[in-house]
Amino acid sequence: PFLSHMPGQEQDCLREVTLSTQRLRVLPPAVLSNPALESLDLDRNKLRSITGISKLGNLKKLIISKNEIVDFPTEIQSLIYLEKLELNQNQIRVIPEGIFCHLPRLKHLRLNNNLGALPRDLAACRGSLQYLNISNNLFRTFPQPVLQLANLQELHVQNNALRQLPRELFQGQSLKMFKANGNPLREPPTEVCAGGIQQILNYFNQLQHGSG
Repeated sequence: PFLSHMPGQEQDCLREVTLSTQRLRVLPPAVLSNPALESLDLDRNKLRSITGISKLGNLKKLIISKNEIVDFPTEIQSLIYLEKLELNQNQIRVIPEGIFCHLPRLKHLRLNNNLGALPRDLAACRGSLQYLNISNNLFRTFPQPVLQLANLQELHVQNNALRQLPRELFQGQSLKMFKANGNPLREPPTEVCAGGIQQILNYFNQLQHGSG
């Protein structure tokens, strides 16, 4: 079907750049001098920072998974059109406050294999965020900002240290897929969570009526 778009094809190439597995340590100047870029895939490189990324003000999709980033790149807050951000499998432990409130269109966010906490201002993405992956992190208690993401449809929290899940998470209508295996869960028990969202809801409802 894409062949019908032949005339604009050269333009489209400039809007999407894939540089995965190139052993990059810095962003190539040629990439940073292309402000029309909408999609940049830097998966599996050796980047420790992405200095200059704020020049790409039209980016909608940024993938920097499986690199060597330690400090969260604060320049990301300049990418106000960003819809998809993947930062999984870096060495980021902390995300500073004041980034996500600048990303009102963010729909898809991967932060797995990094973190011990989420910034409060992730809640600023409540209108847009639909997919969140925070699996394989160090969460001991359920991160509160997630509860404010009113349009979240898919949530991955596998392999953390969670013992309890908040009832409120399942009371909205939006969540369609939820995975929490690999946590030492007591409430609801692991076997209830394995049964899916409806079973988790039933569990909380029975608790409520039982205690009433």
